[in-house]
Amino acid sequence: MAINEPLPTRLTPMDQAVITYHSVGEDFVKLLDSYISSFPEAKRYVFFAPNIILLGHEETRSNPNVWDSPKRDPYWLVTYAQGLSITSLVTMMPYYLDTIGFNRYLKYPDKPIKFISTDRILSRYGKNAS
Repeated sequence: MAINEPLPTRLTPMDQAVITYHSVGEDFVKLLDSYISSFPEAKRYVFFAPNIILLGHEETRSNPNVWDSPKRDPYWLVTYAQGLSITSLVTMMPYYLDTIGFNRYLKYPDKPIKFISTDRILSRYGKNAS
């Protein structure tokens, strides 16, 4: 880019994620690294497409931000999602689990996880909705 060229006005999904996390004192690149550097038994999944980022994993702690949190049945924890509908998010998960937890600690620190039944999502939005 030459010095006299205008600055880009669009941000990539990765840029948006980094800026969002940085604005609250968190590090998205560190989070992403924890996903892509994990062993298979961690069951961490990363999906990138031109306009999509999805980070999710199977979790059993009621509050994954607290190590000694009480256990519960396995659920999908969506740590970060951008650029896709809720139904698309469900269909991208590699296998079915009854519940999906959405990590909202950046927005609502007092209620870090919102749990929703997978069947409720599919019945409300349809299996093929996007």
